[in-house]
Amino acid sequence: MNEKQRFALIPKPPGAIQKARPGAKRILSGMVVEMLALARKRDAHPAVPQFIFELAEATVRLRLVARSERDQSVWRWTGQDWQRDPPDRSGSGKQEILEDPRVEAATQWVRWLDLFSPEPGVWVGDANENFLNNFALGLSDRPEEAEFHANPAFHRLFFAPPQLRPKLILKCGGTDWLTVSVDWEAGGIKLTQADLHRLETADRRIEGRKLTPADLQRLQAATRRIVRLPDAGLVTLDSKTIKKAREVLADLGLRKLSTASRRVSIEQLAHLDENRFEHFADTPEMQALGKKLAALEGRKRAGS
Repeated sequence: MNEKQRFALIPKPPGAIQKARPGAKRILSGMVVEMLALARKRDAHPAVPQFIFELAEATVRLRLVARSERDQSVWRWTGQDWQRDPPDRSGSGKQEILEDPRVEAATQWVRWLDLFSPEPGVWVGDANENFLNNFALGLSDRPEEAEFHANPAFHRLFFAPPQLRPKLILKCGGTDWLTVSVDWEAGGIKLTQADLHRLETADRRIEGRKLTPADLQRLQAATRRIVRLPDAGLVTLDSKTIKKAREVLADLGLRKLSTASRRVSIEQLAHLDENRFEHFADTPEMQALGKKLAALEGRKRAGS
């Protein structure tokens, strides 16, 4: 046997169609032909997902659509599949689908939110504080390659909120004491009082809405990012600033973020760490306090 004769041809194993009986062969061959024809008829669209949010007084509504980058057609996600809206009437005979990883990420995020769907293509949630704060966390993980559209109420609360924050105010008192109160502001806009009773009492405004005594009372105990004030409605809080203001007041032996004036001694203020004073408004009283504390420190050093 020469070198060439050492190798024998190995016959190709029969495929499924070849192994099938004559009748089954015709069926299998027909299925393959149909699948190839269907593949040729499928018309895949790349598309940009678009989330549409609406916030009404008691409800958050969500819809998901996508716009084809090929022909600008609009598609609606029903929760089960994508449907062209309106349907294509051209009669091309091709099966049109959306095929884009951005679209897949968008549908997965809607499922992850786990909202109630009263009808295909619409998801809703009750606009209570617990839901809104959890929903805000979900929005922080929203898909990056998508567009987000919202009505003014939703946009103001979630996408561009003027955060309501406390500012500590020192006012003149006696020879060796001053008063401390809390003022509330949002982006430099001053607020009112009833929302401060969910905060407490003053005459301030947030986006033209007055905070009533009830609002101010509510704000005294507020700790979460989003709260519903009795009169001003839903507002977003600067939770970090609130936490620091509470710590300063606790150092002074005070508890609530109250707009009522409360008396503190110069000695109490003198024991605050220097960085605590940045949470007080820059008022003439605050400037005078700085001079008093410097003089007090000078006397202590002289006495020692």
